[in-house]
Amino acid sequence: MNLEIENSVTEVWFDTDDVDDSVSQTTTFESRTKKTVRFYVMFLLLWQSMFKLSDSGMTVLFLYLSMILSLVLAPVNIEGIQEFIDMVPKSTSAAKKLIGEVGDPFLKNVSCPQCHSLYSLHLCKIVNPDKTVSSLHCSHVAFPNHPHSRQRLPCNAQLMKTIKTSSGSTSLYPRQMFCYQSIIEVLRSKLMTPGFFEKTELWRKRRVQTSTLRDVYDGRVWNEFLCPGGIPFLSAPYNFALALNVDWFQPFKYSNYSLGAIYVGIQNLPRRERYLNENVILLGVMPGPHEPKKDCNTYLKPFANELLELWNGIVMKNCSGMNIFVRAALICVTCDIPASRKVSGFVGHNALRACSRCLKMFPTQHFGEKADYTGTDRETWPCRSLDTHKHFATIHREARTKAEQKAIEREYGCRYSVLLVLPYFDVIKYTVVDPMHNLLLGTAKHMLNVWVSKELVSKAHFLIIQQTVDSFTAPSDVGRIPSKIASGFSGFTAEQWRNWTLIYSLCSLKGILPHRDYDCWLLFVKAVSILCQRQVTITEVERGDALLMDFCEYQKVPGNRRTRKNWHPF
Repeated sequence: MNLEIENSVTEVWFDTDDVDDSVSQTTTFESRTKKTVRFYVMFLLLWQSMFKLSDSGMTVLFLYLSMILSLVLAPVNIEGIQEFIDMVPKSTSAAKKLIGEVGDPFLKNVSCPQCHSLYSLHLCKIVNPDKTVSSLHCSHVAFPNHPHSRQRLPCNAQLMKTIKTSSGSTSLYPRQMFCYQSIIEVLRSKLMTPGFFEKTELWRKRRVQTSTLRDVYDGRVWNEFLCPGGIPFLSAPYNFALALNVDWFQPFKYSNYSLGAIYVGIQNLPRRERYLNENVILLGVMPGPHEPKKDCNTYLKPFANELLELWNGIVMKNCSGMNIFVRAALICVTCDIPASRKVSGFVGHNALRACSRCLKMFPTQHFGEKADYTGTDRETWPCRSLDTHKHFATIHREARTKAEQKAIEREYGCRYSVLLVLPYFDVIKYTVVDPMHNLLLGTAKHMLNVWVSKELVSKAHFLIIQQTVDSFTAPSDVGRIPSKIASGFSGFTAEQWRNWTLIYSLCSLKGILPHRDYDCWLLFVKAVSILCQRQVTITEVERGDALLMDFCEYQKVPGNRRTRKNWHPF
């Protein structure tokens, strides 16, 4: 360093050889190290997304890689190598935090294991005067106006359980937890994604053919659904139509443990993209091990409350940063029959008035027998009324006793659903029959069981059918049915049942089934071939409906005087 003093003014300059650049070099090294670690983390998280790996599995992988790096690099005497090792994340959550990804989008609630009431997680731990922590107990009262005081007692189920941590200490953890993701926040995020809104508007440019149904856009609900002012709801941009699906599944292969998924599809999107993984909105996962017995109102209530806000409209921002007015409405509930009854507020499929569209009675002759679902004379079926349904559903919710609720269920076939708070939602009209479960996983599978029980199809026949199917040369987009026919069609998916019904069954069963049974099955195949097309005319729908009516007539069902409960919605 050189100093030169002249006329009381100090001038200072540095020679390049004298510059202490350790600070800048350290900063550069840290920047490069962080970029390297970020690249490493982003690759692993992308790999997780592509192959659908769990967060817990990725945490094990991150720990393993961190240990490998420590063993390999720690002995190397290179400046900064320890900082690099320390910067590598050891869990999935730490990895996501490193790259700036938002944390868990799900709001966690504690679910009562008995009555399924929900409580905020932070309210379920009680700090006692002696500084110990205990669990909150459920305070829900099923019948607060019951005439007997002992029936007005709270549920009182313990919400938290004591677990021992790896360090040896104890902690309280929810016995059951319900995670919910806000539909409003999901829509905010999607509208900030470039190209998303443009995809939701592509349906307006489609070629319209009269009397032809290609997608939900050609249906009456889509075109007749109105705003409060009488304006077509879907005529305005940024108005979204949603379809709700609820389904239970078993996450473990050899365990009777069921979880329930609540998810939504945005119907404005093109059909080819509507149910891709990135476009399906998982709202929540209902805890197990068993399904709720009668309804899932407590789990659907947060969704219903947000739907009310979206019906009135919310200001959001698009990908350009401009304010936009967004509205959304639920126009469809599509589930299998048991789930649809719990979602939309109808009695179970084995009840006296089991249909969600009419009040036809399905009596049993003797206690313990299955109900009689015969009869295809629709003119004699009294249709349900939405106003009447809402009236008695409200009475059902406010009933003083379980006996009063059962009387309403028996007489009117309804229960209360939180979806009734939506002023526009018609639970009778908008709860649709799911053809995948009804036709393929239901009827096609049932007919096979009928043939086996009547000894029309034997194990030897299964081997013959398998040989016939194996001789087919099917197009690549159809695929071949796996070699499961010989084992009795075990584990077939809906797509495999569809391929079996429409492509393989008629040729394979020819000469095995008696003529009467084969002709009955032919009616069903013809109906499915019409109704499962990618586009269908109104005339074809009527033809498919007539074929199903013929199929459902009890005298044409082989060896069975009583039709299936899921045939009535045909």
